[in-house]
Amino acid sequence: MATVVLTIKGTCTGGGHVVIGVTVNGVDRGDRNVYIPDVTDVALTDAEIVTVVVGLVKLHKIGKTNVQVRNNLLAGLSLTV
Repeated sequence: MATVVLTIKGTCTGGGHVVIGVTVNGVDRGDRNVYIPDVTDVALTDAEIVTVVVGLVKLHKIGKTNVQVRNNLLAGLSLTV
């Protein structure tokens, strides 16, 4: 299991983007600029859904064997955001 922390570190003066700090299991993974128009009122593409699912499975795998992850996936995983 992994702990992911997203922290809003700032916004641009024009309001077009926010800076989000990303920490995974206590390790700073850097800041990301998120452009507000890119995430509001826009549907997820199939490619974005695949990227999110792969990333979540990788986070879930931390500290587990491949067999454990396989069994977890077969049993079903639930994520609430």
